[in-house]
Amino acid sequence: MAVHIGIVGAGFMGKTHSRAYGLIPSSEVVAVADVEPGRAQSLASELSCRAYSSLEGLLRDPEVDVVDLTLPTYLHAWAAVRAAESGKHVICEKPMALTLAQADKMIRAVKKNGVELMVAHVIRFWPEWDFLARKVRNKEFGKVRAIRCLRLSGAPMWGWKGWTLDPRKSGGATIDLHVHDTDFISYLLGRPRAVTSAGNIDHIHTIYDYGKNVGASAEGGWFHLSGYPFVMSYECTLDRGTFKYASDRTPTLTIFTHGSEPYSPDLMATKVNSGVNAGNISELGGYYEELNYFVGQIAEGKRPERIKPEEARQSLEICLAEIRSLKTGRRVAL
Repeated sequence: MAVHIGIVGAGFMGKTHSRAYGLIPSSEVVAVADVEPGRAQSLASELSCRAYSSLEGLLRDPEVDVVDLTLPTYLHAWAAVRAAESGKHVICEKPMALTLAQADKMIRAVKKNGVELMVAHVIRFWPEWDFLARKVRNKEFGKVRAIRCLRLSGAPMWGWKGWTLDPRKSGGATIDLHVHDTDFISYLLGRPRAVTSAGNIDHIHTIYDYGKNVGASAEGGWFHLSGYPFVMSYECTLDRGTFKYASDRTPTLTIFTHGSEPYSPDLMATKVNSGVNAGNISELGGYYEELNYFVGQIAEGKRPERIKPEEARQSLEICLAEIRSLKTGRRVAL
């Protein structure tokens, strides 16, 4: 039996998620909500489902099992709490929220109402990143000794009413974009002892303190330049190899080891065009993988363990510490 999805937010990310659900046999989008009725109706017509002009309308729909929140970040906590109180499971686009107080409200609401919450930190599911994470977990190449990540993009002009460009609503590039790498580094290495950051809220450089035997850093930001391309990359050195990935290269991932020729692993990827003409997403890739995982867990009555709400909260906490470091020019302990 299919898990019935209600998408809240019919913009760029809502459309991306809807394309992914179309590839997942165990899911069916049965409702779409957006405060702009025309947008809701347009996407609902594509999906042959019901359209609502408010979150409350969708939450009253008894057929909806899961609420997929593809709303601006400043609305995440408000919508997630209401969905949980309505007895709906929730998948919420990253970042979790703008403040730890908001994140805590979300966690309390899902626990109180016995529903599941997964924050969609998609990079954990992106093929090249997931491959590295699995190799770190099974210790095939030993321990991580150094990792550096890069994520750069043109300014997100596609956001509804420009919300992404307002730090009060998005948290700037640090919370909206750079959080991907903060989350992934903490996914691999755990909670850092401290962070030291430089730059500004829309272009940040951070060093994460994991002690004397591990180096970890990330850079992320937006450029207000015409046509600046999106690029994400990492270089991770372990005891017995170095993984070098860049989204703008072919092949994207190369592994270097002692005494052997460099090689590129054969990665299984969902190379389906997103069909969305905004943002920086051309292929569904990790979006399909994360939603397929979440729907599968819900269908089987299991908890989505790959991204626990507390982990998403921790990633937000680290980013907020990075912002404090930016503002003070000092190392910030966690």
